[in-house]
Amino acid sequence: MSRYILNPDIALRSWRLVPYAYYRKGVRYAKGLKKEEFEFLLKCDGKTELRGELPLAEKFLDMEFIAPAKNEDSLSEWQKHLDCDNRYFPAMSWMITGKCNYNCLHCFNAADNAPIMSEWTPEEAKMLMEQAQKCGINAITITGGEPMLHKNFFEIVESIYAHGMYLEDLNTNGSFLDQTALEQFRKIGCNPLIKISFDGIGYHDWLRNRNGAEADALRAIRDLMRRRLLCQHGYIR
Repeated sequence: MSRYILNPDIALRSWRLVPYAYYRKGVRYAKGLKKEEFEFLLKCDGKTELRGELPLAEKFLDMEFIAPAKNEDSLSEWQKHLDCDNRYFPAMSWMITGKCNYNCLHCFNAADNAPIMSEWTPEEAKMLMEQAQKCGINAITITGGEPMLHKNFFEIVESIYAHGMYLEDLNTNGSFLDQTALEQFRKIGCNPLIKISFDGIGYHDWLRNRNGAEADALRAIRDLMRRRLLCQHGYIR
């Protein structure tokens, strides 16, 4: 008899429409499994003794889904099977605030409208993260308004990771992206694709209706490229 454990980047999930699936850490979409494969992986918890399932064990060892278990091994909370009572939802886009520090000519979330714009409180954000976790959501995009204007921005990011999800994308104007902010992302273990709105050399200040907006955006882009946080997929917005 042998014992196996899921590798740290594998987690098992079930939804109404996708009952046998797994996530690989840092990848947005879950992938389906056959019923017998899923049931085998459920037993790879580091504790269950397996016998007579050598072909599946060899297959998933080769695929780096599992490893031989040691006595002290156990699954993380994120890895444990979660049976979600909903349709399959791998990701969500979250406008954490409608407020912005720019007054863009084209935007309904411009600074002039800030007094009527709402934003999530820490309590509301925590409740949403608990609900998202129960739904099996994996990847989150944060947007606004200007999301980094939210005074609890990094608490919200930390809550995403504390609930077993990850920040996939951040849509921002770049004005708050300084070295301190980038270091905070690093400490959280957060490496999102950061998308900075930019309207072109000589035009950005005009459309953003803010002197210095172009300089701030270009500085942020340069800082991000130095940190290798931006354009890992060759994409700037």
